[in-house]
Formats: sequence, structure tokens, C-alpha cells
Amino acid sequence: MLVNCAGVGGPFHRIDEVAPAEWDRIFAVNVRGPWLLCRRLLPAMAARGRGRVINIASVQGLRGAARSSTYVASKHALVGLTRALALEWGARGVTVNAVCPGYVATAMGLRPEVDPGAAAAQARIPAGRQAEPGEIAGAVAFLAGDDAVYVNGAVLVVDGGLSAG
Repeated sequence: MLVNCAGVGGPFHRIDEVAPAEWDRIFAVNVRGPWLLCRRLLPAMAARGRGRVINIASVQGLRGAARSSTYVASKHALVGLTRALALEWGARGVTVNAVCPGYVATAMGLRPEVDPGAAAAQARIPAGRQAEPGEIAGAVAFLAGDDAVYVNGAVLVVDGGLSAG
């Protein structure tokens, strides 16, 4: 099993304010890293006839967000990579899926103490709060387990209802 969970966000600027080096850095972590790991490990999984890849994308990988074009584009790319790899490797017993969290109570989550817009963002979550990291881990555990043997190319949104409306 491979869980690609590394990710970086920001900068939260208009695209004309984002330096090319910042674009490259975010894509290196959010897309190239998972691509390199998949490239290395998928053949070994296929040789065994079984394997699981779970990419941690984001709800922003399924929609847009102003002043977040770099992050949004990188997470859309990760969702696309997930689906393409599911098609390429599914016949060999390897499933490739993505979990798309909304806001999670981590350093990358909403931080009302430093961001005045965080309270308004949290108010848009029907569940009324950010996810706890363990709630995202539960989705990953499902996709890694035997109950998900026929789940391939799926994008599991875990966002407290944020993207429902």
C-alpha cells in the first residue's frame, strides 16, 4: 500500500502574483512526489497481483477557489493522475483512489487566530467544524481494506458537506 499524503498549500494570490518558482515548488510536492512514488512502486504491486494507492488530494481538486490557482491546479492534477493510474493498473490487481478532504484541523486547516476569514469559511461547512485528522484516516483505512477491493478510480470526498452545495 502507498498513501501519498504530503502536500503544501499557498500562496494565496492571484495567478499574476505567483512566482514561477512557487508554482514549481507546489507542483513538485503535490503532484511530482506522488507521481515518482507511483512510478516506482506500481510495478512491484502489479507483480504481486495486488496493491493499493491512495492519494490525498483535496476538495479543491474538484472545484475552484479564488486566489488559490496554484494549489487548486495541483490538486486537480492529482485527481487526474489517480483516475489515469486506476485505468492503467486496475487489470493487474492494483487499485488507485483519492481522498479529497475539506478543511482539516491541522497546520494547513482553518486558523482563526491568524486568518480573519477563517470563521466565515468554517461557517460554510454544514458539519459546523473542520475534520479531525483521524476522520480522514478512517477514509484511507476503508480504501486500504478488503471491503474496498472493487473500488478503483474513486474520489472519496470527506468535507463535512462543504462541497454539497
